[in-house]
Amino acid sequence: MPKKIRDLLKDLRAAGFSIDRQKGSHRQFKHQKVNGVITVSGAEGDDAKTY
Repeated sequence: MPKKIRDLLKDLRAAGFSIDRQKGSHRQFKHQKVNGVITVSGAEGDDAKTY
């Protein structure tokens, strides 16, 4: 069973990522020690895409 977006967001926050900006269902997270951003798209109840 695929992971849900809400679980992915929870894991990112636990790893020290914080939300930088959001537009619609696209959330961009950044970390103090990682260059660039990670984009997560979709509603919290959707299945996370595997790519």
